[in-house]
Amino acid sequence: MKQQLCLVFVLALFPVYLMAADAPVVNNLSMFGVGAKASAFNGAFSAVADDYSAPFWNPAGINFINSISIGGMHQQMSMNRTLDYFSAVIPGSYKNSYGIGWLSFKVNEIEARSNNTPDPDYIFDTNTQLLYFSYGRKLWGSCALGLNAKFVHDRLADTKAIGGSIDVGLMIHLYKSVRVSLVSQDLIANISWDTGSNEKYHPLNKIGLSFKINNVLISSEYLKYANKESWILGAETKFLGMIKLRSGIGPDRWAVGTGLSIPVWNKTYLLVNYTLLNDPFNVEFSQIVDFNIQIF
Repeated sequence: MKQQLCLVFVLALFPVYLMAADAPVVNNLSMFGVGAKASAFNGAFSAVADDYSAPFWNPAGINFINSISIGGMHQQMSMNRTLDYFSAVIPGSYKNSYGIGWLSFKVNEIEARSNNTPDPDYIFDTNTQLLYFSYGRKLWGSCALGLNAKFVHDRLADTKAIGGSIDVGLMIHLYKSVRVSLVSQDLIANISWDTGSNEKYHPLNKIGLSFKINNVLISSEYLKYANKESWILGAETKFLGMIKLRSGIGPDRWAVGTGLSIPVWNKTYLLVNYTLLNDPFNVEFSQIVDFNIQIF
């Protein structure tokens, strides 16, 4: 009965959720995503959110992680772009869970020109760093709400900005292997530059569904941001209890990946993941490597 009540609550909010007011800027960090496992799903992860990257994808997911989960990743992309991420999820007492994370996105050696000349006028770089704190609470045994408070420091050449934003997520376990999610990233956001200008991010709204059939996990997601809409799909299968193969597809990107779960000591496991995905901005491929330590 409680699952049905929570689902009715989601459906009642969904029309309002999709009609979020427009804002002039889309936060590109929300579109990149983090974690090799989640990236192998091509980002269809808000209804999965079961590893150290859960706070980024859906802060409500941390309520269903029953172990201390610590992880980090590095992604090298084309055009001198790098993305680094580290986070930890800590189950609390009673119905509360907590998370903390840090993200850094850099673009180096950007060439600036005032005219169409072979040599640039100058070369600069940009760096965005994000620190966030996550809190999740189970409303009922199978329904949870999560919240991210994010603090942003941005630098573009010699110009700097600071600000913050709020993410809100909901996750429902309808049945043992079926999950429904609702997430709004950057629901409230404001970035202030030292030039005196302000930016307000457009919310990235997502509704997801995941389910298991034998050893296959399938996840799908509908996204709405700015005036764009898209669907993405991801899947994972397990072999020999330790090896996982993953794949994901979307309108402008696909991904494949693998993962290995290694028992370390007692109830501690090391998960190593690798993902290869095509780069929509370039013909090259992007590679992601991460690790995840789970302590039960």
